[in-house]
Amino acid sequence: MQKKVKELIVVVLETLLITGMTVFSVLPVSCKFSQSGIHLLGGDYVPPKLDQVVVLDETTLRMTFSEKVQVSAQVFVRDSELFDEEVGTSVVYGSVEKQIDVCFNEPMITGIEYEMVGTVKDNVGNSTTFLIPFVGFNSRVPLIVMTEIQSESVNSQTSDESAHGYNRNEFVEFLVLTDGNLSGLEFVSAYDGVERGFKFPGLEVKRGEILLVHLRKRGNGCVSELGDDLNLSKNSYSKNGIRDLWVTTEETALGNKTDVLVVRNSANGSVIDYVFYRESKVVEWNKKFSAVLEFLKDYVDINDVEIAALADGKSSTKTLNRSDAGMLLEKVKTGFEFSSPLEMQGDNWIIAPANPGTL
Repeated sequence: MQKKVKELIVVVLETLLITGMTVFSVLPVSCKFSQSGIHLLGGDYVPPKLDQVVVLDETTLRMTFSEKVQVSAQVFVRDSELFDEEVGTSVVYGSVEKQIDVCFNEPMITGIEYEMVGTVKDNVGNSTTFLIPFVGFNSRVPLIVMTEIQSESVNSQTSDESAHGYNRNEFVEFLVLTDGNLSGLEFVSAYDGVERGFKFPGLEVKRGEILLVHLRKRGNGCVSELGDDLNLSKNSYSKNGIRDLWVTTEETALGNKTDVLVVRNSANGSVIDYVFYRESKVVEWNKKFSAVLEFLKDYVDINDVEIAALADGKSSTKTLNRSDAGMLLEKVKTGFEFSSPLEMQGDNWIIAPANPGTL
């Protein structure tokens, strides 16, 4: 009997030893020995996180991290003609902890695509690598406003549209209020999500111009007019003499009758224009809208659904139209100086027959 008890005790001790070794091998702690025994010490095993990237000006890109770090980085041009050409830069550690500036030896080229790759390490040696695409700083960002919105997914075709293979795709019409370059501007829909945002090409625009951004590339004639010829696009909602720009996806776009639309400067996050619209039965925003609503928290009460334009009457032939678009165009012609963003008011928007390219 005593022999069996001893054997049992040995088995229990061996089990405890093995279990203890296993637990200590996976615990994220270190240990030390002292006269009084073993002391467990907590450790930092989390690599630093990149919280924000902002293109400050023509020669500076600023990164903000979750903690104080050291950075090693290189910047390359991703333009088709200068692909993989390295750009001369230096890293500057400012007085604000966690912020680091990457300074260019020469000014960035507006509209050119760049890519920064590097490694970041914190004070205890945790490290991570990063790859950041960005567009050359644009010092001449124009003010543009949305003036007509077709968010309905229209599958019907007239006999003429069917014969030519044309489709009526979702679009947003814009009026240009000031001269500038579209590089860095981004259009996002809360319904579609930030990842499906449309990035405007680096084009020069003049005040008074009208732009049509087609948000689904479906059918024939879906040609982006990036040069002087504004008669290339031939799809259903295209219009000669008006610059048509097309996304590359064939997926449906925008919330049919409820959405939050934002135009922002992707370089610094500033908002250029925004529109809320909803069905009258909607009393609060969908939770998936939160990422885009966050862009607007410094401009408007993002929880106030009452500011939204009512879209119950929208249909395959009727769109949301900015009722004061013609007045804005007249102000443009007189040289009026606009500020951005214009205040969003639901009663500025009405339901009217689709008429893109004509204010």
